[in-house]
This record gives sequence, C-alpha cells and structure tokens, in this order.
Amino acid sequence: MNPKFRKLVLYWFVGLLSFLFMGAFYTQYKKIRDNPQTDRHQTLVAMEDVMKDEKIAVNANDPFSIGMRFITSTNVNEQRKGMQMIMATDPARGGPILIRLLSSPDDAIKVAAMKGLGGNSYKPAGPSIARLLKSKDLTVRRTAATFSAQFASERGMMAPIGSALKSRDKEIVSNALRVWRSAYPSDPKNGLIKIRSPLTSNNQEIVSSAIGAVSSVVPAKDIRKLDMQLKGVERKFPGTAVATTAKSLLLRSQ
Repeated sequence: MNPKFRKLVLYWFVGLLSFLFMGAFYTQYKKIRDNPQTDRHQTLVAMEDVMKDEKIAVNANDPFSIGMRFITSTNVNEQRKGMQMIMATDPARGGPILIRLLSSPDDAIKVAAMKGLGGNSYKPAGPSIARLLKSKDLTVRRTAATFSAQFASERGMMAPIGSALKSRDKEIVSNALRVWRSAYPSDPKNGLIKIRSPLTSNNQEIVSSAIGAVSSVVPAKDIRKLDMQLKGVERKFPGTAVATTAKSLLLRSQ
C-alpha cells in the first residue's frame, strides 16, 4: 500500500473515532442539560451562557477554554478539574465565573467553586461565599464557614455574616460567629450592630455563644454599646450561667 495513502487512511480513522466520541459525549451532555429535573441542568445552561458572554472559543492550545469545557461536563471530577484549570490559568478571569457557580442548585458544584476561589485567595468572592453560611446543606455551610473566615477582613463581609447570625439554627449561628470574630477588627461598627441579633435570641445556647464571641474580641469600651442587649440576657435567663457571664461583661465595661 502506498505510504501516503496509508497515512491518509490512518488520519481518516482517527478523525472518525474522535467524531464518534464527541457525538456520544454531546448526546449524554444534552440529556442532562435539557432535563430540568437533574441537579446540574441549571448549571450547564448557565455555563453555556458564560461561554457566550466571555466569547470563549474551543481552542485545544488554550488551557482556559479547555477548563471551561471541562466545567460543562456531566462528570463532577471533570468539572472540578475545569475550575482548577481556569483559576490556575487566569484567576482574574476565572474568579467571576466561579462566583456565578456559587448560585448553582448543585451543592457539589458550590463546594468545588468555593475551594477553587478560596484556594486561589480570590478576595472578591468573600461576600458571595459568606451568603452560603445559611445553606441547607451541611457540607456547603461548613465549607462556607472555612473560606469566609479566610476573607473575613474584606469589604462587604459583615452584611452576609449578619444575615446568618439572625438564623434560629444553632450550627448556622455558630459558624457565622466564628467568621464574625475574624471580621470584627476590620469592621467594628457594623460588627456591633450585627451581633445584637444572636444576643437577643430566645435560644440560650445561641446567646451563650454570642456572648463568648463578644468577650473574645470586643474591647471593654465598646461593650458598653451592647448594654441593652446584655441586660436583656440577665432578665431573660435569670440565675443561669449565661446571665452571670452577661453581667460580668457589663462590669468589665464600667
């Protein structure tokens, strides 16, 4: 057989296999993308919009575009790999894309996006991550608490932290208080406003945790600004350890 003809046949065969593989991949992808009952439906549709918005073309030599294609995969591991690729290639461009993924209905995607943003210290992501402190999913909440603490000193953090502090769920408040401690030195004015919610809770454990947070970071001169809330604790839980602690804080501020 002519060597040139043999090479041509080989190229044709490889091209055919690639075409068949991509066809099978797209068929599976389309099933998930077009089915609103799947967890990743909204994520995949959103990522198609991002691809258009960012004018990202398929380029085998561009790690960023390859990473974006991985993100639109139906395989979670490939999606994680895609997030890592775009953040490693261009964090300034990849960061806003991962922030959009924090709104995904898929909890695994949210966790992966937080890790991608936190692992690359993408500071603008702080408030968006802190909003997930109230997530219904335990893993999402705990991951949000970890990375929110990392970004605690960034501007705009106290508002979403304060929203979580209003929760009646003890764990949500506990996670939010951990972040609040880290954020307070950078924004003491708003920090004192936000801590009032857990201090006035009807749940004694939440109140106790809030008092512990105040005691650990708020200087004596500023504790006076919580006078009304701390006296309210004494009235609400008389004769309890939490009431005693509230009273001792008030004495410290005098």
